[in-house]
Amino acid sequence: PHVINACLDAVDGFMVSLGPNVLLMYVVQGLFHPAKRVREVYWRVYNNLYMYASHALVATYPRIRRRTHTRSANFVRGRGRV
Repeated sequence: PHVINACLDAVDGFMVSLGPNVLLMYVVQGLFHPAKRVREVYWRVYNNLYMYASHALVATYPRIRRRTHTRSANFVRGRGRV
């Protein structure tokens, strides 16, 4: 347990030195890892990022465009395009 806490403290140090935006790019890759134990560690790091630097993470989140009703966006499930 003491080694795990030391590693998480080191990751917090990376957050201070590199910035939360850079660290978030590395953390997002592991949030959806197939192995449960790996995901748990990445979610723990993400929660620390969110708790201590949520104001700085807003600039890193992806933009979500409005959905436009074009011909390529309309489709019927299982039958291809309409």
